[in-house]
Amino acid sequence: MRFITLVVLQILLVFALSFADVEKQAKKMRELMCEGGPVADVIVGCLDGLNYTSSKDIIQKCYKGFDEKINGENMKNWYCNNTMETLIKGDECFEKTLKESDNAGDIKAELLDELMDCVERSLGGEGEEYKK
Repeated sequence: MRFITLVVLQILLVFALSFADVEKQAKKMRELMCEGGPVADVIVGCLDGLNYTSSKDIIQKCYKGFDEKINGENMKNWYCNNTMETLIKGDECFEKTLKESDNAGDIKAELLDELMDCVERSLGGEGEEYKK
């Protein structure tokens, strides 16, 4: 498995296991998504393939101004065009709302498992050109 795959999966795994440092995670994710390149393309593509049925209401409640169709490109645009303060507030709201939900673990696990599997498949099969 290539180094970049490990880095992306590590960030996603940390996100899945703990919301303790929301600001740090938001910065890392913003860096990955907004600086462009193959990793951003893979994340956007993988976000397109996720099923947001169980989390659509939470996303639209917590991420103010995100009124568009929930897909990878719209999420990237929202994430890259808002301040870190807005991103952190959205992430904190998402975390709080999930904790209050009866099926919080299911929602979080479903989205993150799908995303991690997709990223691993997408990055795992490419050549060595992006290896650091």
